[in-house]
Amino acid sequence: GCQCIRMPAGASSPGELKCELPTEINVEVDAPCDGTDILIAVGTTCIPLTTQSSDNVILNNDNTAGQIPGAGVANLTGTAANCAELANSVTAGIELVGQVDFFDTQIGDVKTQTRFTGQ
Repeated sequence: GCQCIRMPAGASSPGELKCELPTEINVEVDAPCDGTDILIAVGTTCIPLTTQSSDNVILNNDNTAGQIPGAGVANLTGTAANCAELANSVTAGIELVGQVDFFDTQIGDVKTQTRFTGQ
């Protein structure tokens, strides 16, 4: 039931991908992540994913001027696909990365970072 927004248009190099993945996110108090101690139930949200680069920084974290202390810009880099292999449904070696921020949660502003590796 999730409808993702379109990612910004722009040309990609051959083998590079951009997509949005509807994902259900829960923040739990302790491991294991088994749904028994959910602190925040975000619900279904769309994560923008790319095999390119994803840069992110939260400014004015928890309504305090400046950025998260010591965090700086969070940069993730994915790995592009081999076009011939992708055309044959081979996704081994592809890495999609993405970041999503959630503001004013029970535990303050939260940054999520995601990495999916093709099998």
